[in-house]
Amino acid sequence: MAISGTGRYVWAGTLKGALFEVDVKTWKRTATRKDVHQSAIIGIFRLSDYMYTLDESGRLVIWLPDPDSENLCSLHGPCKILQIPRNPTWVQEIDKKVWAFYENPSHSKESPSRGGPGVLRVVDVHPKTSTRDKINVTSWTADVSRTDPFVFGKVMCGTAVPSQPDLVYLGHESGHVSIWNREEVKLVRVQKVSVEKITAMCGPARFLWVGFDTGFISIFDISGEWKVLKRWRAHKSRVVRLFLDVDSIWTASTLRVVSAGEDLFIQFWDGFLRADWISSTLRTREPDFSTYRNLNISIFSWNVDGQCPKKLQDGNPSNENLLAHFLQSLDEPDVIHFGFQELIDLSNKTLAARTILFASDVHDVTGRYREWRRLLKAEVLKHLGPDYVIVAHKHLVGIASDLFMRRSIAARARDVDIATVKTGFFDQRYGNKGSVMIRFVLDDSSVCFINSHLASGQKRPAERTRDIIEILEQKSHFSLPGSSTRHAYVSRGDGTQVADHEMTFFSGDLNFRVDLPRSTVIRAVKANKLDFLLEHDQLELEMQNNQSFRLRAFLEPPICFAPTYKYDHHSTEYDTSKKQRVPSWCDRILYRAQPTSKIVPLSYLRYEADISDHRPISGAFVVKIKTIKNDARNKVWRQVVRDWSSVEDKLLEMARNYYPIVVT
Repeated sequence: MAISGTGRYVWAGTLKGALFEVDVKTWKRTATRKDVHQSAIIGIFRLSDYMYTLDESGRLVIWLPDPDSENLCSLHGPCKILQIPRNPTWVQEIDKKVWAFYENPSHSKESPSRGGPGVLRVVDVHPKTSTRDKINVTSWTADVSRTDPFVFGKVMCGTAVPSQPDLVYLGHESGHVSIWNREEVKLVRVQKVSVEKITAMCGPARFLWVGFDTGFISIFDISGEWKVLKRWRAHKSRVVRLFLDVDSIWTASTLRVVSAGEDLFIQFWDGFLRADWISSTLRTREPDFSTYRNLNISIFSWNVDGQCPKKLQDGNPSNENLLAHFLQSLDEPDVIHFGFQELIDLSNKTLAARTILFASDVHDVTGRYREWRRLLKAEVLKHLGPDYVIVAHKHLVGIASDLFMRRSIAARARDVDIATVKTGFFDQRYGNKGSVMIRFVLDDSSVCFINSHLASGQKRPAERTRDIIEILEQKSHFSLPGSSTRHAYVSRGDGTQVADHEMTFFSGDLNFRVDLPRSTVIRAVKANKLDFLLEHDQLELEMQNNQSFRLRAFLEPPICFAPTYKYDHHSTEYDTSKKQRVPSWCDRILYRAQPTSKIVPLSYLRYEADISDHRPISGAFVVKIKTIKNDARNKVWRQVVRDWSSVEDKLLEMARNYYPIVVT
């Protein structure tokens, strides 16, 4: 479907090749053509003063301005017929050209020798040099397989961005964006943006908007190194289309972006991102209207490999004094988060099944959660005194989290809430892997703790990446906070998503490995060449090289200890079993803050308790908690809104130059 002329006429095509023209003022059919196309209409485009219609057979019909219809294109008017290859899997008008992709039917990840994903064809009809008797056409053909068969999958969508006038961006099912020179139709480079399938794109002004099959939309700053500016769930299922309401530039002095979803909803978004600009600018001005106080936060994380706490009492000082060493090392902690993984033996299928089917917050099938919590309470009381209480605790199969606070802090904490995300086997329904999340608000700052256990295996970084997406974005939902804490959350969030929190800690058994032979790693550990090993650490590599990696915005304190996995039980020897696993830093503590200076790491340690195949780790941090002075904030807000006016004027000018359509 497409709009003709000044928006009065709508053209529609059918599966049988018929074309209809409807006058939207009277809602009467004004023209019908059934003789031009004989197969399903797959595209109707308006390019300058022309209308294009395309069917499955590759017949491209160019409809010329009709002198008898006020020089508008009409189904009664003149047309020219061109032939392009049949059955494109994707076709779209971009920058006044018709772009089409033809999939290579033999290409697949399982058969890389059969060539690349397909061929890209572009057709440009030159209106200035064309007449009713002669259509001047330039076409290009680009073999996508000339790059690398595995670089990206078939084309799903495309767009141009006014701030990058020389380029065209195509979205691929593999989560890549290919970038093409507009004039020469040559591939410039390829950018990986997600593991999700890209299904829709548009470029309102400065930034690139990308829709995914998961219902999410991401906005990328593409002016230099690509950055994710904003990401949110726009639809419950696949984003089918993203497009611009160009008339809004002239009628509403804004640029609306429209998203259509498989959930049958249409959403309207501000293409200029006014509210986001104001929010971001306010964040940089935060010191002008806030006061700060320090909060000491400590995190303890351990995959206990199904061991019960009684096994710590085995005569080994590293085991018996584990929690004492951790707690006594803390300097007046305000908040302590304990995160455990594999509190039950996940290799014991009967025990795991009983826990999955029958365990609840009030019914502890194995008693294991209760035993560890009892030990934590006793150790905190013994070494820190009676001034600490548990404000939140939760378990999920083998994962358990316990949050302690100083009583004076707990009395002021608001919006305390818990969320869980189940990943792992049986289509992620039962949660042998996943995360437990606890958040709270103190004064006017929000803090979120995520205790995770990601997919295991040396060769499964992609599965771990998918787990992270599930945890951070797709399945994590806190309850909606009250309006009194709305300024504690960032990025205009309402507090229901992880990304809404001002400070976030992501810890646990993240299972990322070192990509080196086992013997090489062991020699390097003995020689204390940790920097060499970290160059091959999967998590470090993902953070450095994968711009779509969801943990890329997180930081980690410097690692100054040996890999924490995998040990023989009750031994200082790395895995001597038949599997001979590569020693790796599976256990990590990461943090993120807006701005990052609000979190300062004080320590990052490992302990030598040996009842598990993992070594425990801990991290201590000091964070800045803000208190907002509302009168001062309102004054700054008014000034920022005034500053936005000049930014908006420039964006409107750029958009109106790029989309020169005047509504009459």
